[in-house]
This record gives sequence, C-alpha cells and structure tokens, in this order.
Amino acid sequence: MLKSCIFQHDQVTTALCLTGKSELCITAEEVAALQAAMETLLSFYEATVELSSELHTSAAKVIPLVFLLQQCLQEDMTELAVVLKGQLHERFRNVNSKDQLRLATLLDPRFKRDGFSHKTFYDEAVDKLKRTAEGISLPATQPVEESAAGSEDAPTPAKKSSVLWSLFDAKRREKKSLSA
Repeated sequence: MLKSCIFQHDQVTTALCLTGKSELCITAEEVAALQAAMETLLSFYEATVELSSELHTSAAKVIPLVFLLQQCLQEDMTELAVVLKGQLHERFRNVNSKDQLRLATLLDPRFKRDGFSHKTFYDEAVDKLKRTAEGISLPATQPVEESAAGSEDAPTPAKKSSVLWSLFDAKRREKKSLSA
C-alpha cells in the first residue's frame, strides 16, 4: 500500500486538485516519510514472504531471521525503526534459549554456526545437542555409518536477491575471511 501511494502520488495529487479536494493532497515531507517507512519495512516484508511462501516452514529460520532483522534495523534511527527494535527485543528476547529453535538452526546445513548471532549461543546449542545425543542408545545390531553431512561448505539460503539473505551471506563471507 505504501508503495502504491508513493508511486501514484503525482496522479492522485492531480486528480485531487482537479476535483477541488487539494486539502487531501500528501505533502513532499509526507511522501519522504512514506519512503523512509517503506525502506525500514522492506526487511520485514522479505521475512514475511520467506516464512509464508513455503509449504512447510522450517523452525531453523527463526533465529537467523530475527538476528538479520535486528541487523537491518541497527543503523536506522527513524522513529519507526526504534519502535520496531523495541518490539523485536520484547517479542524475541529469549529466542536463542529455546532448545527446539537452537537445535533446528544448528542442524540445518544452511546455517550451522552462521545462524547464531554470537558464538556463545552456538556453543550452547552444540552442548545441548551433545547432551541430547548422549541419552540415545542405538540397537547393538545396527552398524553406525559415517556421514559427510558435517562439511562446512553448506548451501546458502535460497533467496540471494533479498536484503536479509545478502546480509547473511556477507556476514558468512566475513567470518570465513577472518578464520582463513
């Protein structure tokens, strides 16, 4: 709706002026505010599309998406961004302590350690996985097979053109260059 309002501003203004309702016209400052709001909300739109476009949404995406949304808002100092930062913090402050989400993120080959905002959260998830795995016993007749699933070159998330995933990819490249 914001996008339509901005792109059709000139046509709507002309129509309002021709019909004698120029008091309903949006000012240039209001258009600038709408553009700023649209830029701020773009990452939320992408996250919404990301989660709602799949038939089976993965819980593994929750922690990385919350972290990416926080990163997108980090430098934005608009009033809307400040409110959104507060709401993100309020609603998702314990997201890294939820075992199902931590383990899902850790075990998803797209994310592994890159899906966590801090190494501490990654280490806690690994410890939880180890504790959980220690309690599992396999039948003695079933041989244990080695798996190559632990490789570090995991596929990247599907949507590369989005602001969120390009930020994720940049952070992944930065981590790899620092560790190399």
